[in-house]
Amino acid sequence: MANKLSRRKVLSSFGLTGLGMLASQASVGGNQASPILKEPVLMQVFSSLSALKDSQSLKVGNYVQTSGYYKAGDGGHGTYLVRNSISGQEPDQGSIIPLRGGLVAELMNVSSLNYKLFGAIGDQKNDDGQQIKATHSYANAKGLPVINPNGEYWFRETNAIEVKTNTEWGQSVFHFDEKFNSREPRFKIVSNRP
Repeated sequence: MANKLSRRKVLSSFGLTGLGMLASQASVGGNQASPILKEPVLMQVFSSLSALKDSQSLKVGNYVQTSGYYKAGDGGHGTYLVRNSISGQEPDQGSIIPLRGGLVAELMNVSSLNYKLFGAIGDQKNDDGQQIKATHSYANAKGLPVINPNGEYWFRETNAIEVKTNTEWGQSVFHFDEKFNSREPRFKIVSNRP
């Protein structure tokens, strides 16, 4: 008698790597931030970016996923393509992550961005404005929306964050250290049209 596989058994046999392969097949409408995988591929999964950076087994062309930015489940998970670094292209710790041996991990398969994907912590010490500025800079360059439904973020010296794409802040809370206020606004809403 042949063994019948239930849906649960099939899904459990996939594990994290298999789920990564399935997730990698998602398509994105509109402007595309980066290459979209159309074929199933074997994908390594790391708990965080620090675990990814510590890996010594990465090669050009590997696809990798992180389960979080600082730790699994923190909201900063992403899918990346490992490639050689390009002269003049500075890692921003969000869309381009420096790795060992002159390699970088390039963000891919995204249809929207959030601040945790670029490393915003919300710990009352970090100037989260730096990561928020990097998020909007990448979003502006790629025509992607920023959807950050919640979280508390602290700004110190960061100003002039240009917002050119649709942005949804939901229940997000921003705290500004007023001793760094200047004539330059914290956020600048800018149109792509003259």
